[in-house]
Amino acid sequence: PAFLEAVLCRVVEKAAWRLRAKGFRAGGVTLKMRYADVRTITRSRVIAPTDRDGNLLLTLGEIFAATFSRRVRVRLLGVSLDRLRGKEEQLDLFAAELERKRRRLFPAVDRLRKKFGFDILTLASGAKDR
Repeated sequence: PAFLEAVLCRVVEKAAWRLRAKGFRAGGVTLKMRYADVRTITRSRVIAPTDRDGNLLLTLGEIFAATFSRRVRVRLLGVSLDRLRGKEEQLDLFAAELERKRRRLFPAVDRLRKKFGFDILTLASGAKDR
């Protein structure tokens, strides 16, 4: 499952990047797994609206861990982000400093990816599939 977790990380990173590019946040996530014997499992979860790679990956990782239980090859691993909302959000009064730093981080990462290509930066857990 380590390889599949790395693939999941890359898929989530790319989906979050596209989400931010369009100016949205996701309030729901769906994981779809299809095995080699064509059995398909789909699991969804409602989350607090976010466009952060880490938040989305944490939730989808939990879904993946609870779903992946068969000893059959996986032939499809898909992620869907839904319940889309605009960027406006209310900040937590006590977490404002950390939130301000994070708000600057993702636009900087997105600018680098736009200029040099998506693969210029990646999470370490997503690099395992290379």
